[in-house]
Amino acid sequence: MSESKPNATVSRSDGGVKGPNIFERAKDEMKAVKSS
Repeated sequence: MSESKPNATVSRSDGGVKGPNIFERAKDEMKAVKSS
């Protein structure tokens, strides 16, 4: 299970520190797609 979802494990270890980072990345990707 840990290998299946490494992101979830990291997020829990960081205490939700990577949460906002993932959101920002998703927004950047969406912007890039819309820009295209």
